[in-house]
Amino acid sequence: MVRPVSLHLVRHGSAGHRGSWPGDDLERPLDERGTEQARRLAEHLGDAPIQSVWSSIA
Repeated sequence: MVRPVSLHLVRHGSAGHRGSWPGDDLERPLDERGTEQARRLAEHLGDAPIQSVWSSIA
């Protein structure tokens, strides 16, 4: 019997304009909106059993 699998696709959170961050774009922090988006995502996922995370650097 095949068990169902849940797949969560998540985009990056808001980090403001590139021009407002003087450092490397890959290190640009989330802005206030992005922080709220991350908080809501964590709330939505709750105690979901996450088995793996795949990510790209850009």
